[in-house]
Amino acid sequence: MGGHVQEHQAAFGQNRGPAGGDPGHHLLLSVSNGGAGGQERPASAPGHELYTGISAPLLIGKITRLAGGDFQINGHPFGKFPVPYKVFYRCFKFFTQPWWNIKPMMYACSGGTTQLAVEKIIKAVGTDVMLAAGGGVHGHPDGSEAGAKSMRQAIDAAMLGIPVTEYAKDHPELARMLGHLNPDLKKNFDLMN
Repeated sequence: MGGHVQEHQAAFGQNRGPAGGDPGHHLLLSVSNGGAGGQERPASAPGHELYTGISAPLLIGKITRLAGGDFQINGHPFGKFPVPYKVFYRCFKFFTQPWWNIKPMMYACSGGTTQLAVEKIIKAVGTDVMLAAGGGVHGHPDGSEAGAKSMRQAIDAAMLGIPVTEYAKDHPELARMLGHLNPDLKKNFDLMN
């Protein structure tokens, strides 16, 4: 598949293996999407509407789950590497939908997961999702602690159904970060300027 598997030990209360195994050994598999270059793309010849490669939802959503992955870090439509919404949603569904005895996977949204993206992600796929928010935390103008507080505040706002800009009025860390971000999510990641 062109990717690699990172192995991490984790303390799980039950066996997480895809088809049985020794309940005394626990392994958390984070699957990289390093093979993304082989995903479905329009054919290069002008005027052709054929696609080449492999379907992203199949590669990311089903094959990694079938291989026993626990979670995978992927893009989302609201970040710096925007994934088309249809691909994002289908991958998420393939991670979580019932599929015989194959355990579900966790989708980890990464690549521009800022406080402004939290509400959109939760509205799109619910709360059973990881928010990998490196820059959204460590990019806070007042430091990482304020960034962590502001990210938690953005999550709280989304969980309460309150617009993040409204919630920020009573939460100084969130207000400061929103003042640092462009409301047009894609402009926060313009690497050309």
